[in-house]
Amino acid sequence: MSIPMGKLSEPFPPENIKQRQGFFGQTLDYINAATVIQRLNEVLEGEWAFTILDYRIDPDEVIVKGRMKVGGWVREQFGGYMTVVAQ
Repeated sequence: MSIPMGKLSEPFPPENIKQRQGFFGQTLDYINAATVIQRLNEVLEGEWAFTILDYRIDPDEVIVKGRMKVGGWVREQFGGYMTVVAQ
């Protein structure tokens, strides 16, 4: 399977971009998971999979190791999210 990187990397419409407050007064842009899943399904015609391999929940952070498969392409990566909001 050839991965259509151009279609995957097209900018999302402005109405799909949300914002939230980050640390130190930053405003962070993000796209919700449902929007990402919809893009993957449309472009890859459902020929992809994401699996959570491991995770750890600490008092102020969640860390996840995931695996993404698209055709014969496989990548694993760690990601994290701080759960504590600065006071």
